[in-house]
Amino acid sequence: MVVRKAAGTLTKQEKSIVKALLQKGWRNQDIQALLNIHRKATVNSARITETKNDPTIKQASNDEVEFFIKRKNSYDQRTGLNTYDDERLIRAREAMILAVQTYNHPGLLFKAEVFSILANIGWTYLLHEYYQRKKHPIIGTDGHSLLLSQMLRRPDCPLSQGIKNNLEDLKKIRDETEHLLLGRSDYKFFSIFQACFLNFDKTICTFFGYKL
Repeated sequence: MVVRKAAGTLTKQEKSIVKALLQKGWRNQDIQALLNIHRKATVNSARITETKNDPTIKQASNDEVEFFIKRKNSYDQRTGLNTYDDERLIRAREAMILAVQTYNHPGLLFKAEVFSILANIGWTYLLHEYYQRKKHPIIGTDGHSLLLSQMLRRPDCPLSQGIKNNLEDLKKIRDETEHLLLGRSDYKFFSIFQACFLNFDKTICTFFGYKL
């Protein structure tokens, strides 16, 4: 017996986009291909025809259509991240990648300082995205986004105590770089930085998918 997946349905916005694309002369199969980019429940051609024959659906504006197409074409096929929908995760990954690249660069001496700062930024973006998706506010009463240290102290913080301890150590290093010259401390902190990166890699994959 062949098990068939249920076809996806169109949102009100998507229907208005379809209506506008049909008006612009797009073919049904081209509209279907656009809609199904990075879509879990794919849309079949019948949905396009239904929208075409429904006179109650108003077509989207040119600006709405242009942004819809731009957004659909902004997925990273390797990670599945969208530059508009997943900006924090993209920034989190890039911050940590830059931290590691800087630390591993043979011609740079500003390693411990830069790693601790960029890694802190990466973890902050990661936890902001986690709480945002959980519908928890990430903007404090002072109008500023939550600091990493504040999120680590929350009773609902999803990180293990070991990861929290590592990030507390990282914060101390970061704070010291603002006031002191650390000299050649890069290798002294190597184990802290390595644990930080590996913890980050595991956490972002656990929370948001292993394609990351």
